[in-house]
Amino acid sequence: MSAWLFASALHEDTRYYELGNSHSIAVRSLYVISRQAVTRTYGGRETPNIAGIGGKVLTQVVSRYYYPPSATTFPVLASKFGYSVMRDIAFSAVREFYPDIAAHFIRKHREKMARLAAQDAASAP
Repeated sequence: MSAWLFASALHEDTRYYELGNSHSIAVRSLYVISRQAVTRTYGGRETPNIAGIGGKVLTQVVSRYYYPPSATTFPVLASKFGYSVMRDIAFSAVREFYPDIAAHFIRKHREKMARLAAQDAASAP
């Protein structure tokens, strides 16, 4: 609901836009967290993420009618909402930092292969 229905109705762009590695890790981490509350419109302006938060809240409201009453108390629903937000933050963090981590390990692997090739060339007659 939050990625399609609400986002379309409110003209919110649900895609995650990376901040990029020109900023510090702390700034990028705060940016990842802030994307739960702030999103962009189709026009590129920043706006409250009503579709994202509203979709998560509506999911909990609908679950009240699906699950038994003992599983739909406010604390249970609030913890499910919290887990949903934290899961989205974790996946956004992967989107933000994975390219840098992958590039680091690829560079290290290439350096290791070049070093091993140089050792093999030096030891060959």
